[in-house]
Amino acid sequence: MRKKKSLGTSADTKDAKYSMISFIVQGPVSKSTQDTVDSILKHYPESQIILASTNGDCDLNNIDDIHLDGHDEEVNVNKQILSSQAVNKARFNISCKIRNDIIFTSDKLLEFIEDELLSEEPTERIQSHKLFNRLVLSSNYFFCNPETSGFYYHPSDWIFLGLTSDLKKLFNISLQDPKENVYYLEEEVVLPFGDVITGERMKYRPEQYIFITALNEAGFDVSLDYEYQKPEDQLSAYRFIANNEYISDAGEGSGFHCSKYPHNVGEHPHLLNNRQCNLLRQAMLEEVK
Repeated sequence: MRKKKSLGTSADTKDAKYSMISFIVQGPVSKSTQDTVDSILKHYPESQIILASTNGDCDLNNIDDIHLDGHDEEVNVNKQILSSQAVNKARFNISCKIRNDIIFTSDKLLEFIEDELLSEEPTERIQSHKLFNRLVLSSNYFFCNPETSGFYYHPSDWIFLGLTSDLKKLFNISLQDPKENVYYLEEEVVLPFGDVITGERMKYRPEQYIFITALNEAGFDVSLDYEYQKPEDQLSAYRFIANNEYISDAGEGSGFHCSKYPHNVGEHPHLLNNRQCNLLRQAMLEEVK
């Protein structure tokens, strides 16, 4: 549990309410995980830190709570769902779930909290595609651009910052049927351009399963037969992303990076970035006026 100590902070001058965040540090505990925890305390000293260990190791300093659900689960996406349900232990109204190798370099997230999560005038959105009460911040790292990557409903799961109630909506979902984890071993799927999928196992990527299931359990009707499938209503798929996600381009300027993948990704043909997501949101709002 936490041994309170000062690590120095850039957040001392900010209103304390903005830095009261429940951080869920998720993944197999390794040597770099302590660096992640220390970086949280340095820049967000009022935060709660919950360790969602996926390998059962909990030997860290400055932890407020421990969550071990899912660490012995064999299906990867179910391990992620169960461990992410550590958000149910959050004390604050704002939560941030991160990989265990995300390193914070500033308190930049406070700008999003102030401008979006706690603002009386948050980003304009449309009711028809609203899953979350407020936008949820995610990273451009592995946030797939459907047009170029072929993956729809695939946000990045490296970081999710939002209202605690919204993150609960994202992760308090049904587990995946284990049969879908061996989908391609039993089903031959031929892609529209003729290739047959080989070497894959899962029906959906974990990121897809979580987002699609959260949408369906919130009352929307979203489905894909397999991970590369184009939905019949592609416009609606783009709207679900633009209307619920705020993309932060990882690296300099974002206030965080991944120690495993330290290079900066701004413009990448297969990934959605902040500029592209904002343009999608603007186009969506203009279309419905």
